[in-house]
Amino acid sequence: MSRRDGDGGRDVTLAYVRLGLDRALPIPPGRNVIAAGPSGARGDRVTGVARDQGGADVLDLEVPEPEKVSRTAPKRRRRAPDPAGTRFVVTLVRASEPLDASAGASVLEGWRRDEAEAQRWVGAALAAVNRAIRAQRLVHRDPYAVEVTLDDVVWAAVGCAAADVLAVGGAGEQLSALPRSRGRMTSSQRAQPGETVGLALTGGLPLLEGEELVAFAVREANHGRVRSALAALDAAGDLLAEELSGLAATRVGSVDVRIAAEPEAILTAAEQLQDVVDRWRSGEDPTTTADVERAAEAEQAAIARHAHAQRSGDLPRS
Repeated sequence: MSRRDGDGGRDVTLAYVRLGLDRALPIPPGRNVIAAGPSGARGDRVTGVARDQGGADVLDLEVPEPEKVSRTAPKRRRRAPDPAGTRFVVTLVRASEPLDASAGASVLEGWRRDEAEAQRWVGAALAAVNRAIRAQRLVHRDPYAVEVTLDDVVWAAVGCAAADVLAVGGAGEQLSALPRSRGRMTSSQRAQPGETVGLALTGGLPLLEGEELVAFAVREANHGRVRSALAALDAAGDLLAEELSGLAATRVGSVDVRIAAEPEAILTAAEQLQDVVDRWRSGEDPTTTADVERAAEAEQAAIARHAHAQRSGDLPRS
């Protein structure tokens, strides 16, 4: 990844975004080239292959080793040990757009002024790694290769560094790229493994196949695959209606999953199905979901208003 410009032989500066994930990825570590349009490089006069200037970006996938320090690279070029909970590190390097020192400073200043721009870089890195995960799932027939979302990101940084520094996993001047207002839990905290596993193994936590399909539909909707999300949600409704009984099954049947044609509508329908399951699992009346409760309250209020109007003589008595 080492790059030098053609004027003074100075190291070229490259912008990058680096993500720390709290789960391992089902793809092998290594450095991968991402096509990013035509290269500005001149082809080799023998092979015709352009090597000096990049027309592609680089996706670097790495399993963190906080205790292991490379002996081949100066310590000043290595980034600090990754924070606790980091299980995989993703770095997207914009090698297709090399910068000089002044341009690098401008990019950093732009990130400081516009937090949304830094977050767009995070989104680009997630999109790149998710394309690799999807290839792993489809081509290698690995159904357990699941894409990552922002919820899997423990930390994120955008920065600029010399190409030879990035080549050995180092970092340059960088800024945090996560929303400042985001208060998040780690995946282990979200799952509450002790309670969840204990209940499941003792038979106290029923696990439904229809619920698996709801989770699948949510994942597909989050990644814009509307047709597969709709198919999964439709199947989830039918299966949950069979797995549940009584009022819960009736409530599942009242959730219209077939007209949800946008990701937001699919997520709303999935949330309604999950709410029925959660209430069934906790022993609550599955017909008293929030929208049902609001409708009942509105009906009671209308009856009260009608009775008051009759007592006041505003309406004819029947």
